[in-house]
Amino acid sequence: MLELGALRTKESSVYEVAATVKKDAKPGTYSITYKCYDSVLKASLKVVAPEGKPKQQVAVKPKGAAETGGGFAG
Repeated sequence: MLELGALRTKESSVYEVAATVKKDAKPGTYSITYKCYDSVLKASLKVVAPEGKPKQQVAVKPKGAAETGGGFAG
């Protein structure tokens, strides 16, 4: 669900890491736990569905049934 970036030192004893939510993540609330020595940090992350309609896959939607035939008949 998450793609983690590189761990960086921001200040003395302060670290940060960037995370990107993957496109195929399902909407919902997720728990995140980080453990460093004896410290445990917990948080939650809420993934929401994108707003609006999904983009069309084709510019023009075909109408009617598919046509078959027209091949060699002899």
